[in-house]
Amino acid sequence: MDSYTQYFGYSKNVESISDMMLPDDGYVCLIQQITPDIYYELVSYPELKDASIGNWFVSTGSCNSIKIHGFFTSTDDAFNYASEHLNAVSFRSPLGL
Repeated sequence: MDSYTQYFGYSKNVESISDMMLPDDGYVCLIQQITPDIYYELVSYPELKDASIGNWFVSTGSCNSIKIHGFFTSTDDAFNYASEHLNAVSFRSPLGL
């Protein structure tokens, strides 16, 4: 499932994302690949200091209260973490509208 670099995790089944709006109801996390354009910003987080471009991480919270979980070597590992620890059951990419 590595066709996108970003996914939103939901605690309920979300069939689709439409009208460029993400449903807030049930949103539990963001799963994102570490890309060259965000790498140097992300490695300042202690959880990601040993991560590489191409790895994945899960984040929760918003604005000033973001918590980083991971890093993971594949989307499957990140999805499994989100399912087991954050009760995510559905994953959708905002890039796949």
